[in-house]
Amino acid sequence: MKPFVLGYMVNIRLGGKKLFLSIIIPTYNRSSLLEKSLKYITEQIIIVDVSFEVIIVDDGSSDNTKDVFEKYKKKVSHIKYIFRERDDLSGRARARNAGIEASQGLWITFLDCGVLIPNDFVGNIYSITKERGEKLVVYHSVLGMYVEPEKDDVSVIDCVSPTNFKKITEELSGIPEWIDRRAGLFEMTNNELSNLSAPWSIGWTAALTTSNYLLKKIGGFDDAFLGWGAEDTDMCYRLFKEGALFIADQASTCLHIPHLSSSESSNEKTLSNARNELMLHRKQYSFDTELYLYYPGPYYSQALSKYNNLVLQHIIPRYKTKLFECINQIISNSSRVATIGIDNFAFINQLNTATDIFVQNKNTFNYLGVRFPDKNIVYLLGVNTPFLDKYFDAIIVSDYFRIFSEKILKDFIQELLRISKRLFFIYTESFSSVLKKVENASWIEYENLIIITQENNINVVEIEENNKSKIFEIINNI
Repeated sequence: MKPFVLGYMVNIRLGGKKLFLSIIIPTYNRSSLLEKSLKYITEQIIIVDVSFEVIIVDDGSSDNTKDVFEKYKKKVSHIKYIFRERDDLSGRARARNAGIEASQGLWITFLDCGVLIPNDFVGNIYSITKERGEKLVVYHSVLGMYVEPEKDDVSVIDCVSPTNFKKITEELSGIPEWIDRRAGLFEMTNNELSNLSAPWSIGWTAALTTSNYLLKKIGGFDDAFLGWGAEDTDMCYRLFKEGALFIADQASTCLHIPHLSSSESSNEKTLSNARNELMLHRKQYSFDTELYLYYPGPYYSQALSKYNNLVLQHIIPRYKTKLFECINQIISNSSRVATIGIDNFAFINQLNTATDIFVQNKNTFNYLGVRFPDKNIVYLLGVNTPFLDKYFDAIIVSDYFRIFSEKILKDFIQELLRISKRLFFIYTESFSSVLKKVENASWIEYENLIIITQENNINVVEIEENNKSKIFEIINNI
């Protein structure tokens, strides 16, 4: 079928047929950027039976955003303008939800205001989605997301046009300042992002496509996320939990126009993002979201994969039965006891007083749930948990704690002191993990543990020694 350029009489909805795609653009006082985005949308080269709409969600702008809509409603057959009054609850999540609610497309593309798309963008989405099911999520490559206009050369933007767009973006993809930071993961997986442990952690709605069906099934965005950051990560995590298939699209790379940040300072954005990431975790209380608090997005899949693939009996000492007899005796009067860093059947079998088992491996979580139906198997690390203060009578932690970074270990100790009445660490002085021997990885020694605890006004008290493994009680002095 002969392609054509979208103009006054194109993109006609025939016979009440449902639109193929809805492009949702949230905006706030960015009229000049919005106009540039719309200009590139009107240059789409598509086949005649692929219809789409554009939905502009104005989140309370005081500039001439509506005038831009009025100008382009003559150029785009299906375009909607939604205005929301600005208030304390205004934000990216609520704006995008308004777009979802108004959408008629089978598929939805979220596009940030100021992102330019190539003229084959809609056609490429059509090609991708017709071969995949409705649980597909597409991350479109976006150049220029981290360019700093006050520091970097952005003169190329003055030269780019719909006709040379492909050539310019190909050149920019070879310039370090302009590349999509996710590009390495796209290439490593051959664009099949579901092969990553956490494809949700790199979901940016600067340019993202998924099905209307799937979005509405998960309830869209959570508009409790205010300020900057994590609302799209939260949405992608829920898509992931729903069984979505994640892929990357590098065939129709987009371009983010570098511009000065809004009134939100860099520090404000950092704090807002940290608050929102913590809220994401507290909605889920999963090991996946708990560990995410400590690692940057593009690297996170590698970090999570390491933990998910650890078999703890291979990296901690081969504890003897007498050690577990000693522990059982120490906590014999405790009714609720948790263990962390012990996922071996034989070890758990010997710790007959344990009621709750924390694990960091999903398969182990399932396996232990079958083997120990009377115990509560918890998929958590232990640095940010849903348990009430002093919920556990005691918590036992194996030498596993020694692979943590100092930052994680500090938070880990503080949280366990909060949720337990007594906290015990097993420390095997003569043991050096294979992680240290083979990978030269971090392995906390006794001296480091003492320094970390003293900095937080915490005591480490040796209460037992058995078969070269010491048992310490960690006591909060406050």
